[in-house]
Amino acid sequence: MYKTITKSLTILLLVLLVISKPLTIHASGEKTPPPKSISVTPASIYWEPAELKSDLKFKIYYKDKWSGESYKLVATCKGFDEEYYTPKNTWFYLRDASNEKDPQIKKEKRDGITYYSLPAISGHKYKVAVKVYDEKYGLWSDITAAELYYMSTPKSSIKQTKKGVSISWKPVTGATKYYVERISLPSNRKETEGVSFKIVGNDQTRFLDKDVIEGMRYQYRIVAGRGKWLSGFDFLPQVIVDLPE
Repeated sequence: MYKTITKSLTILLLVLLVISKPLTIHASGEKTPPPKSISVTPASIYWEPAELKSDLKFKIYYKDKWSGESYKLVATCKGFDEEYYTPKNTWFYLRDASNEKDPQIKKEKRDGITYYSLPAISGHKYKVAVKVYDEKYGLWSDITAAELYYMSTPKSSIKQTKKGVSISWKPVTGATKYYVERISLPSNRKETEGVSFKIVGNDQTRFLDKDVIEGMRYQYRIVAGRGKWLSGFDFLPQVIVDLPE
């Protein structure tokens, strides 16, 4: 009888252990859905996951399409910032490396943010790809990729002449056009009065703005373009028009 009671207690104990054991949800063994989209500009790289969750993992890759190189792993990150559509406390951008002898991916941390700068050469096309991992699925997703034709930011200068405001810049490799943008700002007010654009052909590196008003304050910025691609902007110092006699 003692053996029977002991056996019954052992079985009861095992049942209680099974009942009290935390429930484990196993991954499905399927691939995580890939990002819906990815956007690449010289200043930022961001993407939209199929499911917005804060605990996702990411692998970010990039390559120079014209050099024929394979993808390079830039970083593996965990966590997602739903406001900026990037991994938490992380920022990716392209760095002008046209004059660097041995361009490499650079990592730098400032004010709690980790910055990854991807070297880029003006006139080259780049491809950036992202994979996602969600523990719910258990496998990494396929990649979602986007391309960018990279152009250096124009280096420009500004001065006033008898005929108006003269802007000049150095040619940008790969550019087929330049955009000159002007913001009008009366010298005694803070809000802008209007924005105007001018497209200049790639064979020109100078623009004379004759449509200016005495006493008005203007700010200009120049951007290189090729098809749908744009370079970064070069902001020029503000100028208050004081046309020479």
